[in-house]
Amino acid sequence: MNKSCKDLLHNSPHMRKMIAEINLAYKPDFILMDGIEVFTDGAPMSGVRKRADVMLISRDRIALDAVGLCVLKSLKSNDKIMNTPIFKQEQIARAMELKLGISAP
Repeated sequence: MNKSCKDLLHNSPHMRKMIAEINLAYKPDFILMDGIEVFTDGAPMSGVRKRADVMLISRDRIALDAVGLCVLKSLKSNDKIMNTPIFKQEQIARAMELKLGISAP
């Protein structure tokens, strides 16, 4: 993704939904999530970082994101993550609408 497209995505009020939609373009055999050090606020380039010391792998993108959110919640992330149920998070809800993985907890 070139810089201008990346900037467009990250500056969009619909960023979370767009991230889910990008996943329509491909279907990976598995996803590896490096959660050794994570942003609990801010991101994607800077913000509050904490050590989670986890590596996660899954064939299901939604399930992996849900577990990743559980990790963020356990580390006391920002209010939006802490105060929104995992399957009501914008990116996960949109991914479920698009049938990119699991459809319920």
